[in-house]
Amino acid sequence: MSAKDIIMGQVFPIIGGVLATVMYASPVKATYMARKNGALGDLNPFPFAVALVCTATWVAYGFAARDYNMFLANIPGFTATLYTTVTSHALANRKTQNMMMTMLLVSAPIILVMGVLSAWVTTGNQAQLMWGFTCNAVTIAYYGAPLSTIVQVIRSRNSNSIYLPMCICNLINTLLWIGYGFAVLDPFLYVPNGIGCVFAIVLCSLCVIYRKVAVDQSLP
Repeated sequence: MSAKDIIMGQVFPIIGGVLATVMYASPVKATYMARKNGALGDLNPFPFAVALVCTATWVAYGFAARDYNMFLANIPGFTATLYTTVTSHALANRKTQNMMMTMLLVSAPIILVMGVLSAWVTTGNQAQLMWGFTCNAVTIAYYGAPLSTIVQVIRSRNSNSIYLPMCICNLINTLLWIGYGFAVLDPFLYVPNGIGCVFAIVLCSLCVIYRKVAVDQSLP
């Protein structure tokens, strides 16, 4: 095995898995503090629900593709997003709760049906292709989910609703997988991550242009 094969086939997936875990776990502290304070403040919880579905589909893709790196890389992320989703849902307003619940109720049966198809109907290659397209769609939705607050940020000139650490982790993670995707010529990797990279740049730019505004907690 050449040095290139080792780097591409072993080192890159390990680094990608670590960065993905950091990315998905980055909101855990903020969510914990929100739970402790009994209020989300300006934290936008909808991306957490999308991230939960995203990690679940990539775990399934790992099974379909027989790729233990993909499977293992997303188990910690699934656990972290399960915590942030459940915790933030309890603290969110009714509109956001409905959005999160709709996302999960629509996604869950689709994932279950696809799991049945993968196990008993499709061939291995067909299952991998099916989960690949699904993961791409959900990944693009995940990276674009924070954009749901873009109008609010521009109108208020306040980026409190954008969680910058998560956006930075998204940016770094997408750049890594773009490079890996081009190296192995896999569009399932570089296409969604390329779009996600653009989304992450937009969100990070908004945080620079519109700085966070401190909220006076003493006000009723």
